[in-house]
Amino acid sequence: MPSADQILRIYRDIAEIYHRQGDGPMRDRFLVLAMDAAITAGRPDDAERLRSHLRQHSPDHLLNPYNSFTAAMQVPEVEKYVTTLRRRYTPEAAEQLLQSLRANRSAVETKQVQTLSSTATHADVPMAAENAASAGEPQQLFRVQAKEEAPRPPAAGPAPKPKAAAAPVAKGSRNSGPPSVPDVYPLRPEPAPARAAKPRAPVAAPEPDFVGGFWIASGLYLVVLLGGLALVGYTLARPFLPPDWLP
Repeated sequence: MPSADQILRIYRDIAEIYHRQGDGPMRDRFLVLAMDAAITAGRPDDAERLRSHLRQHSPDHLLNPYNSFTAAMQVPEVEKYVTTLRRRYTPEAAEQLLQSLRANRSAVETKQVQTLSSTATHADVPMAAENAASAGEPQQLFRVQAKEEAPRPPAAGPAPKPKAAAAPVAKGSRNSGPPSVPDVYPLRPEPAPARAAKPRAPVAAPEPDFVGGFWIASGLYLVVLLGGLALVGYTLARPFLPPDWLP
């Protein structure tokens, strides 16, 4: 009879294989059995971690509405469901199922690696060999213990010696060379462009005063007109006038 930790590992590994194969219902069943095995082994944190995976991949599962797996087991419907799974997939039957799944998987992966290696070029041979070496080590998806190693500090080596600053060369010494000449000479500043004078607005010429001249011309015209009319009337009416009417 396997121990509680071994049973937990068996159920979890089966759930991972079914997850890789895309079989959601079988994955969920063995995730529930792994939760139950974690509670039996006294590892409630691992049970809740597995339940979070179940909620992520199957939002409508029977166990999701409850706050924890322990709270869900208080419901008769959930307890009956888990009990049915225990009877159907006992630890011994699950261990045999896991061996069968691993054998089938290794055969499929070996065939895939052989196909890749037969069609690979010389440049792809190292990659095909690396895939064949890692084919029998599946990556764990549903981890129950996450351990991270702290990064090792770099090995302390001898500190680099500071370089001695070059001593200034005194003026007038024999070793003093000609003064350094800059590679690029400063350019003379270009004169600023002269600003173009703004054109002045044309001044409007004063309009001539036509008002006074208009009235004077009109008066003279009227006087001349009246004089002409009077002369014409006198000329026409003179034969009919008495001789002594005008001298």
